[in-house]
Amino acid sequence: MFHPKIIEFFKKHNLYDEEMFEYILKRCDYVDYYDSDINFMVGCPAKVNPRNNRIEGFRLCIPYCWDEKTALVSVHEIAHAIYWYKRLGKKYNKLEEELFPMVVERIYLEENKTSTLESYEKFLDSTIDETSEAQYRFAIANRDHLLQSDISDFRYLDKSMRKFVRKWKRENR
Repeated sequence: MFHPKIIEFFKKHNLYDEEMFEYILKRCDYVDYYDSDINFMVGCPAKVNPRNNRIEGFRLCIPYCWDEKTALVSVHEIAHAIYWYKRLGKKYNKLEEELFPMVVERIYLEENKTSTLESYEKFLDSTIDETSEAQYRFAIANRDHLLQSDISDFRYLDKSMRKFVRKWKRENR
């Protein structure tokens, strides 16, 4: 079961659907985020069909929610799961995969502002530079544009992300 505070956050932003969260929960594992032997497992990779490049599923691995840092990480990874769920059967585009979770993460941070979370977010952002994978650079470059949007309107966000992708590809050839 997800932490009630996290559920409330997603409900507040109309990103909670009971059927969707049951689906996500069935594909969820928990790990100790502070155990360096296993914390590398935290994430939510999509299962993509190599023949048609369509999203077939995902596996979510989040930390036990013990503090504000693990709650933020969980929100980010659950946002991945929401994104994959809503895109099941659609074409996979690696460039898009971090944008929605980073937007949701930033909103959570703004609503739960503490010095610990702010410094952790700054640390995460500082790890993304010109040598980082494209999806991270793309997300950082476009996150603030989407923060002006209503994140509960997933169709609008999805359409906006596609526009950003096309623009990014043109500019970064």
